[in-house]
Amino acid sequence: MTRFRTRECFPVCLLCDTGLLLCRSSVKQNTLFPVWDETWIVKTVPSTATLSVVVREVETGALIDNDVGVFQTSVNPGTKEVEIVGKRLGRSKGTFWLNVCLPHI
Repeated sequence: MTRFRTRECFPVCLLCDTGLLLCRSSVKQNTLFPVWDETWIVKTVPSTATLSVVVREVETGALIDNDVGVFQTSVNPGTKEVEIVGKRLGRSKGTFWLNVCLPHI
């Protein structure tokens, strides 16, 4: 569950690696409390990698979407709560819960 400290929005999450888009979540409609119950499968990720996620507000008809904030975390297995930090002023925009699972080889 994510909580935003902003107005109502249509949030989406983007998983990136050095600027390249790896995964995109579904867009949640008109909510300040989006919940994504989704699985992203990303292959060949080194154990030393950093997971970078951009939380973005999708605006219908706009030329570009606004970034709500960003966060980074390790790919170490386990459940984590991370803070979404605004890009402009570095203020907290809410929290994001995720669970990182490594494949069994």
